[in-house]
Amino acid sequence: HGDYLSLLHLDEGDTGQQVRPEKITRAIMSELTALVDSGDVSSVHLTGIPSDSAFAWHVRKDQEHHKHLAFLIENPYLDLTQGYSVPSHTKKYRNKVLREHDLVFAVFHGAEHDILDRIAEVHIAEKRHLVEQHGRTERHSLFEDPQRVEHIRRVFTDTDDATTFALVEGSDPTSGRIAAYRTVFHSAGRLLSWNSAYLPTYEPYRMGKVLQLEILEHLDAEDPTRQWAKEFDLGAGKYPWKFEWTPLYRSTY
Repeated sequence: HGDYLSLLHLDEGDTGQQVRPEKITRAIMSELTALVDSGDVSSVHLTGIPSDSAFAWHVRKDQEHHKHLAFLIENPYLDLTQGYSVPSHTKKYRNKVLREHDLVFAVFHGAEHDILDRIAEVHIAEKRHLVEQHGRTERHSLFEDPQRVEHIRRVFTDTDDATTFALVEGSDPTSGRIAAYRTVFHSAGRLLSWNSAYLPTYEPYRMGKVLQLEILEHLDAEDPTRQWAKEFDLGAGKYPWKFEWTPLYRSTY
């Protein structure tokens, strides 16, 4: 479940002999086709396949299966090695919210300072606000599913992948209420946006833009040579606010 999904190939089989990934892809596609042809399965729907992945390349070259590849969506990203442009009025909104509220920017690694439970409260509050005040009945919160929360908690606790950037009320970020946050997963020099929300109180301040600016300025100061983060992936979806930050995107099938 995610924005980028593909096949993972082992370099060698059980015999120690190398198996060409393309051969594995072809075998999997043939097996899936056989399942559909048998009538036991009506369709196979694979989403989020990166256009630049080996899997997509293998399927493109296949005379039988290439026709099944279909464009899914754009995933905008910032190339941090080339800098970025700040959308108009973003600094004005930041100045306004910091003038009217006592907020401090903070970075949380993994599960430190109970950050998962603290952001869950914000996400659920935003979801309820959007449903009740804006009629967004399609909105849901992944933090309302106990089993999913426990899975996420293991990722936060057992790996070094999760980083949460937040604006926190008061002077103590270890215990203050989260006003807005964005959690990313770090992978090979890329920050992959996973989840974000803000308290309804802060809706007039364009908190998504304000926090994104705080994050990028933090990265400028802490990682100026881009050793940790070369790219900031804003996640799937062609939302206008994403393209205010960047013209770049990847396609998925």
